[in-house]
Amino acid sequence: MQELARELVEGSAAPEPLRALELLELEMARSGFPEEEEEVAAFWTAVLELGALAGAAVGASNGGAWFHDATGQGTLPLKYRCFFRGEMAAANPLGKALKFVREKGGGEEPSALVRVLVSSS
Repeated sequence: MQELARELVEGSAAPEPLRALELLELEMARSGFPEEEEEVAAFWTAVLELGALAGAAVGASNGGAWFHDATGQGTLPLKYRCFFRGEMAAANPLGKALKFVREKGGGEEPSALVRVLVSSS
């Protein structure tokens, strides 16, 4: 996920992960969201890209790392462990990204999750 985020930032007009994430969200909203049933590869690529950038944006401020959470809730078992209000916590950037793409925006931007986590670090 870290390598994916690095490649996305390098390919973006943005110099850092949060801005690259915001640009990707805007581009998706402008050009349309991939349909889960009809555009399976594009749908899951969008989820992974948004989630990777969200994790990198949190990590840039709060530190942290991706981890496999086999017992946790959610569709995808990858979560992001980071500092939140002075303690280690698990965040779900991929879950937020999945909701954003499924809801076609709907106020579910992964960048909003990043802002909450970063503002409370």
